Amino acid sequence: DYCLACANNFFYVDVENKRCSDRCDLGMIRIGDSCFYCDSSCGSCQGKKDYCTVCAAGFLFLEDVPGKCVNSCPEGYFTKSTNNEVCYK
Repeated sequence: DYCLACANNFFYVDVENKRCSDRCDLGMIRIGDSCFYCDSSCGSCQGKKDYCTVCAAGFLFLEDVPGKCVNSCPEGYFTKSTNNEVCYK
């Protein structure tokens, strides 16, 4: 389905192929009248493309930086054996 414009309460979920929907696909965020993919470090995001609510596979949250996911803990950070999804300071 190729849309020249989206109907009321619908927006572009695929700007390139002009596909309209009433919600963004998983891993996307609505900004204005279009959906955009979250940053590659995010499994899902909120508010902006690089504010992660869930990290993508293989990424970890930084404890003291809300919404930030990294592929490995930076120097001075560590993971706990009970929770390998967060880098603690």
